Amino acid sequence: MISGDRWSSSDATYLKFLDPSFAEMIDVLLVVEGVRLPAHSAILAANSKSFAEAFAKQAPAASTADIPDLPLPGDSLADTTKALTYLYRHCVFSNEAETIKSPEAARPIIKFSHKYGMQGMLDACETYFMSKVLKIPATDRYEGGVQAVVAWIALAEEFGLSNLLAQCELFLIQDQDVFLWSDKALLSDSLSRASLLRMLRGLQSSRGRLHAHSSITGPSRAYDPKLSELLEWQKES
Repeated sequence: MISGDRWSSSDATYLKFLDPSFAEMIDVLLVVEGVRLPAHSAILAANSKSFAEAFAKQAPAASTADIPDLPLPGDSLADTTKALTYLYRHCVFSNEAETIKSPEAARPIIKFSHKYGMQGMLDACETYFMSKVLKIPATDRYEGGVQAVVAWIALAEEFGLSNLLAQCELFLIQDQDVFLWSDKALLSDSLSRASLLRMLRGLQSSRGRLHAHSSITGPSRAYDPKLSELLEWQKES
């Protein structure tokens, strides 16, 4: 592992995925929370227009002692390190997105990629996340599966991942647990008004399928009035 007077190798574990000769060729230090993270401008610029523009204004370093600092204000050290680890692994392993197991693990990577315009990373992550939704086992669709998809929706809305958002909303329209839609607290805490309205209207258009489950609550209660009630409640909230 490389080391220098201005940074610690313990903060740059992501460099271990590179060939040692290339790892030694760092030429920029990202400064996050007062800590310098060694990196390669070529890798950052190839994946981010924001970084490419920043490096275009910097003169090449003549020596290790002259490697320029690039402050990243507002970023956290933990999240930046996770994002750099993903980025460097992504340069070596094309299927790197498959290492992301949950929305919580994806958030720092998506946040960093979104902030610095790393569209290639965003596209790769979004495509993989969509495939995860499609692969949720039938036995998990009514409990953990629904909760995970709701979390993916929140992430997709926050960072503008429109394809993932559409895939997740379709999942909840087609495969949700009918009791989910009776829990107003869960809905209001987990879903945005716009997303909830889209899905409720999608459910209304699928009322034939919903009526097929009417025996769950008894013949005296139909789902259409319940959906209408939820729509009115959401408009007022």
